[in-house]
Amino acid sequence: MTPIEFSLPALTLRGWRMGTPGQDTTLALHGWLDNANTWSVLGPLLGRDLIALDVRGHGHSDWAGDAYHIWDSILDLHAVIASLGGPVHVLGHSMGAGIASLYAGVFPEDVRSLSLVEGFGPWMEPNLSVRGQLRRAAKKHLESKSSRPYDSVDTAARVRATRGVTAVTADAIRPVVERGLKPVDGGYAWRADPWLSLPSPVKMESHQVESCLRAIECPVKIALGEGGMLNPSPMLTERLTWTEQAQTRLFPGDHHLHLYPQTASAIAAWFLDSPLDL
Repeated sequence: MTPIEFSLPALTLRGWRMGTPGQDTTLALHGWLDNANTWSVLGPLLGRDLIALDVRGHGHSDWAGDAYHIWDSILDLHAVIASLGGPVHVLGHSMGAGIASLYAGVFPEDVRSLSLVEGFGPWMEPNLSVRGQLRRAAKKHLESKSSRPYDSVDTAARVRATRGVTAVTADAIRPVVERGLKPVDGGYAWRADPWLSLPSPVKMESHQVESCLRAIECPVKIALGEGGMLNPSPMLTERLTWTEQAQTRLFPGDHHLHLYPQTASAIAAWFLDSPLDL
């Protein structure tokens, strides 16, 4: 893994790169409060020029220092792909899958394929109230955003293992934890911007997501965990009717199924078992 960074107009994104540059270049986007190391197991199995990014506010990338919205990353991704001379393949997990699928609909000419894990479009809250969301976000943003440090990486990994969408083993999540920590007085603290844990003031509504997903032109594969957050999911079932070429497959595991070597091997084989482009 070679460190890489992209200096964008508003901030700098950082991550790592592996493989031969220009060989099926693939941008990889992680889930919420994770980082580029979520691809440390699956990434090498794909045999591609893989660029794993820390999304804004996460890992080693710059903080926005303000409220975060998923569409901020659409602008970031467009700048990165432009600097690479696109088009590229895009790999995404959870939040990263949401960003990737939105981007593929907004800029279909930039995306050769979508390989997604546990996500297709951004997560939607049922019966979302715009007024209520704005009130909740405004109040939450007044609260303290500090936290106590962890005494060791092991402790942080054990805590992180129990605080995701679904439970994950401490061993599986450890690579993400290691990249996500920084040494501080008294132990270790998360590198991620504390503002990421606060609610976004505004979220996309279903018809807005639909307009993006219907415009996707590239092949789409979505790997789902048997114990993940989308098995079953009425939301995903509906979205699959918007993108006819999208395929799904169930694999053993939780929301972070791609971090387990045996399951990661099966996912990689499925992602690569057909031509990369339509």
